[in-house]
Amino acid sequence: MTLKTHHLELKHTWTIARGSTDFKEYNFVELQAEGITGIGEAAHNVRYGESLESIQKFLVDSQPLLESINYKKFYSLGRSILERQEGQNAAKAALDIALLDLITKRLKVSLYEYWGLNKSKTPVTSYSIGIDKPEIMQEKIRAAAEFPILKIKLGSDNDEAIMAAVRAATDRVVRVDANEGWKDRQEALEKIQWLAKMNVEFVEQPLPAHRLDDVAWLRERSPLPLVADEDVMKANDLPALARAYHGI
Repeated sequence: MTLKTHHLELKHTWTIARGSTDFKEYNFVELQAEGITGIGEAAHNVRYGESLESIQKFLVDSQPLLESINYKKFYSLGRSILERQEGQNAAKAALDIALLDLITKRLKVSLYEYWGLNKSKTPVTSYSIGIDKPEIMQEKIRAAAEFPILKIKLGSDNDEAIMAAVRAATDRVVRVDANEGWKDRQEALEKIQWLAKMNVEFVEQPLPAHRLDDVAWLRERSPLPLVADEDVMKANDLPALARAYHGI
């Protein structure tokens, strides 16, 4: 196993409801077997108690486990990695990606073929625009002309001016992500009712995580679908979310 760290300076300051950053740091893990290298990436998130160092420690500490189980036994190995400790999901994802990359390279198939998927039916993802001055966000939207769906980050005191600028700049499909930025369910409802008039497709994580009763209240009244993000960390979180959210 080989570990590498990459530091990326961002063209624009990246801002969401929780804070801002001018750079991103990533861990890359390379797994070698039979002359083949599988590569995985870990993008740590302080929101979940992760750091560059905690990711590196988890990856290094996982090496004996990786060496003790044949990588071809992917599901057994993957389960063992997941159960090693709580948290550090970015590190677990990096190992998962690297193992899948290794396996599919060995089989000489793409990942979608390995999973039996039809790539022509893959949902179109969105391009995220971070919180900024409205005029700067318009510049970012114009620079992202090739992307048919935009995700607009909200959750600041300037939400209305931002959305007015967005809709002045584009009529593309827009999704909104509040990143837990609206703290009160009544405030969230008023924002969502207003966003429904702005031709928004759905709203992501309108309230802070672990407030499912409030989100369920909101769902009963919301004119737009509500999608979970920070409220879901693992598959067995999903049943509890069903009454509050329309999707993840």
